[in-house]
Amino acid sequence: MIARDAFHQWLSDRQIPRLFGNPGSTELPMLVNWPASVEYVLGLQESIVVAMADAYAQATGHCALVNLHAAQGLGNAIGSLRTALYNHAPMVVTVGQEDTRHQILEPLLYGDMVSLGQPVVKWAYEVKEAVDLVPALERAWHLAELSPAGPVLLSIPMNLWDQPATHLAIRQMHTPVVADPELVKPIYEALLEAQAPALVLGGGVARSDAFDEAIALAERLQCSVYGAPLAQRLGFPNQHPLYEGMLQPALPLTLQTLAKHDVVLVIGAPVFMTYPYLPGPRSLPMQVLHIDDLDLHLSASLAQQTFQLPIKAALATLVERVPAVSRTSPTGAAARAAKKEAAAMRSKQVMGVPYVLDAVSRRVPDDTVVIDEAVSASPLVREYLHVSRATQYFTASTGGLGWGIPAAIGAAMANPGQTVLAVVGDGASLYGIQALWTLARLNLPVGVVVLNNRRYSILNGFGKMLYPSLESTLPGLELPGIDMVKVAEGFGVSASHVRTPAELEAALASIWNAGGGGHRQTVFKPFLLDVAVTSEAISLM
Repeated sequence: MIARDAFHQWLSDRQIPRLFGNPGSTELPMLVNWPASVEYVLGLQESIVVAMADAYAQATGHCALVNLHAAQGLGNAIGSLRTALYNHAPMVVTVGQEDTRHQILEPLLYGDMVSLGQPVVKWAYEVKEAVDLVPALERAWHLAELSPAGPVLLSIPMNLWDQPATHLAIRQMHTPVVADPELVKPIYEALLEAQAPALVLGGGVARSDAFDEAIALAERLQCSVYGAPLAQRLGFPNQHPLYEGMLQPALPLTLQTLAKHDVVLVIGAPVFMTYPYLPGPRSLPMQVLHIDDLDLHLSASLAQQTFQLPIKAALATLVERVPAVSRTSPTGAAARAAKKEAAAMRSKQVMGVPYVLDAVSRRVPDDTVVIDEAVSASPLVREYLHVSRATQYFTASTGGLGWGIPAAIGAAMANPGQTVLAVVGDGASLYGIQALWTLARLNLPVGVVVLNNRRYSILNGFGKMLYPSLESTLPGLELPGIDMVKVAEGFGVSASHVRTPAELEAALASIWNAGGGGHRQTVFKPFLLDVAVTSEAISLM
């Protein structure tokens, strides 16, 4: 047996259904006699395939396999790998390396893959011997899935694939999922003594599939629930009557919002993510407790007490220990709903983002998976589009662009037949637009709504906020002259311009039609809507 055959056997043993890749000459030895049981999902650039795998891994909850080409391909993928690392998306990334027999000459595609990739992965290693190739893959697979999950990199010299190796049986990994009731005792005691408790829930709740437990705890406490600032996944249904929206990513404003609470329990999120800097107090006037399974979040926490525990089990234990209380339910959700409706009505005539997202939310099925790369409009996406389960909303955690469209492909592949909607800004879309080719080839039920304000709106907004009266002096913020419809059609995706409310309603009706009894029938054909919108003002003051 040679290493390539051992690798193909490993793919079968691990029941890996697909690999996301962009191949080159250093990968050809790996691809010879490729097994028909493993789909090779081709993306047109390396950052694209990593973003696909990122959302696929998050949506399935299992490790994804990625193939990149040489040092240049790894360089192209660095930004997406950093996002996958912070999204805690488990993946094994293989990179083709030059033949070991002439590396001393530093041939064309040679590079120090380990040093290049190390800052954005959990572990990086270059395989030295053919017999170590599959053992390295197996080790990487386990490392990628161990908490905190994330990408692991293997550099594989191309000549190793044809050298002798042996079959390696896969290993099972078992991790504890139990939270000791004694460890959470200080938490439920604090919650029981609180007069006005609150929960702040982040992406870790979704990553741990703990929506049901979070809902049960909030309803037992009858307390306000907030989304953690800039969370890459929502930790609570955003239409639940106890939900009061996402906290602002500025510590003074976060503290101002939470000032009415005496005990705040943060679960599965940093405390508290900020962007940009605003002057103000950093001390916490209320009692803050913090549960997380990531030591990085806990070590940087501002909370007075932190607890490293499996999130789902910790929430379940709290639900068992906390009795239902008699407390007047918060009224913030009703006021928030009225505010959203009023904003949508006010902005209709000028094609404001609140109106557009409200119209979309009224048409799309409630179980639609939402991929959010709307950037300046992301807070509105989290408000208007319905999220009721853990695997229904995803966004990039690092602020890099180009993730949204390929991530929508990965999310659709994770759940065959599931409708996915990507809401992206026009600027962000252009960083990952090549993904439309893969979308067209696979014919997935993915819709892309481009909120087109013809500029990098978030930069324009921050310019106005941080340098009032000088924003007009900032270059490079406008994006005129791009025909998104022609671009999409060039890649094979059906597309149309939307410039008025009537055009928007007609376009949405043609895609999502109400069937008998209110059942919505979805046209399972990829599409792109280029929606002209007015820019949203960025204000944290």
